[in-house]
Amino acid sequence: MSEETPQENNPKVVDPILLTLEQATGLASMPLRCINQEFPNKLGQTLKDEILLERRLELCFEGQRLWDLMRKKEDIVRTQCTASICFIPYGDDTNILPIPQIETDVNSNIKQNPGY
Repeated sequence: MSEETPQENNPKVVDPILLTLEQATGLASMPLRCINQEFPNKLGQTLKDEILLERRLELCFEGQRLWDLMRKKEDIVRTQCTASICFIPYGDDTNILPIPQIETDVNSNIKQNPGY
């Protein structure tokens, strides 16, 4: 059997996304049984989507959503929006904060971010 085919009895799914997660978090020696039990028979993009959704639910009130969207270069889309702005495309000037005036005063090489 192929090493890349997950088996029901195999406690560790060999998947590039899981291997990347192991390397990034330093958990290479930790068994991934919890991921296999939580997301059985899911691989590739499906597994990644499930993990990101779980992260979004776990960290929903901790202010991580904006940084996750910026890291993944995704647009900000507000559903059931009653505000005047419900969609902000990635890279829009409203996503970038201004550089403090004192920093631009001290260093003339620093240019203020667009829109400020």
